[in-house]
Amino acid sequence: MKINLFFTIFLLSFQLGTAQNYVVSTAAGNGIAGNVNGIATNCELNAPYGLASDNDSCIYFADLQNHSIKKLNINTNIVSVIAGTGAAGYVDGIGSIARFNGPNSVSYKNGFLYITEASGHKVRKLDLNNNNTVTTVAGSGIAGFQNGTVGNAKFNNPFSAYADNNGNVYVADYGNHCIRLVSNGQVTTFAGTPTSSGNTNGANLSAKFNKPRNIIGDSNGDLYVADLLNNMIRKISGGMVYTFSGSGAPSSIDGTANMGSYNLPSGISITNNGYFYVTDAGGYKLRKMDPTGAITTIAGNGTVGFIDGPGISAEFDGLGGVCYDIHGNIYIADANNNRIRKITVPENGVQSFNSVVFSVIVYPNPANENITLQSKKELGIVTICNSLGEVVYQNKTSAYTIQIDISQFASGIYILQAQNQHIKLIKE
Repeated sequence: MKINLFFTIFLLSFQLGTAQNYVVSTAAGNGIAGNVNGIATNCELNAPYGLASDNDSCIYFADLQNHSIKKLNINTNIVSVIAGTGAAGYVDGIGSIARFNGPNSVSYKNGFLYITEASGHKVRKLDLNNNNTVTTVAGSGIAGFQNGTVGNAKFNNPFSAYADNNGNVYVADYGNHCIRLVSNGQVTTFAGTPTSSGNTNGANLSAKFNKPRNIIGDSNGDLYVADLLNNMIRKISGGMVYTFSGSGAPSSIDGTANMGSYNLPSGISITNNGYFYVTDAGGYKLRKMDPTGAITTIAGNGTVGFIDGPGISAEFDGLGGVCYDIHGNIYIADANNNRIRKITVPENGVQSFNSVVFSVIVYPNPANENITLQSKKELGIVTICNSLGEVVYQNKTSAYTIQIDISQFASGIYILQAQNQHIKLIKE
């Protein structure tokens, strides 16, 4: 009886995580290029590109051609301007007078938004708790490459910025093919060979990127870069650059980290449990990457256009940034459609999007042979039940990581329990 009760409660929380069950809708924008705010689906946007969530009630986005930073309140479904006058320029100050020049990305950290300007060649910061006041983090405003003090440094079409817990800001310097670091009033090269494109792994300053588009960090201090023209996700860890995911072929094939591929990966977002969402701009798809780098498609049929509906049938045009809200819904910037799209997630249980960080991850999922359980503490009693509530596997372990052979399981849905965490497991 306990097992059946547990199973019922679980099904109220999670749904089957197949691509067909992801649902795409329009969160904001009516498709007309313009600058009209208000009710989200009635408003007019102009090439929205970067996105960020505050993990509460707001999705922030860079409305690129309107030279503004806007907010979508997911509770009221209202879009409003928080900074920018609508005219291109460069003005620091409170949001109502601040000006941007082609803001193309926005990231959230502890009450601040970090914004890059492709046309303005600057990194800006917006204080959400102080009248949305905008200041300049770094950049002289002149396109080029130059390290040095933040006011004299030069960027070339910076495309995203990520701030860590120590106040360091990492910038994907798109036109200079490198990752820059802003720290203690200075701009330095953190990874890549400035102004030289390529695809070379190795020590940070010997590595090469080709139009790094977006950058994000994890809780371990490692960085992940959407390397646009190399069609890869690169990882920077311990002073070294690696290829984390993608064969490098310009295609959108699902598969393992080495065999799967991207077609112009543009935006990247990381979940609490080490999973990623990647917008595949050239493949017109939203991809999901697991902690091993394996790739699956969860939305987009590969055809440019505009279609809402089941993920497998949806169409996009001009995919940019990606983020997710506290409920686990995904938002992507669909720039050429002048819309923010929303993907409702039928979670398969491998991750949590709430403020609580669960301690166990399972991958791959779906699976057909072996699964790996990984935790930051002892796993304890691990139990797997089938859809009838029957125990098909149980083991007590003091290990932090184990593998389980599920090759003899029948295809279907199973419930895995470890450390009071309930995870839906799909056997293909």
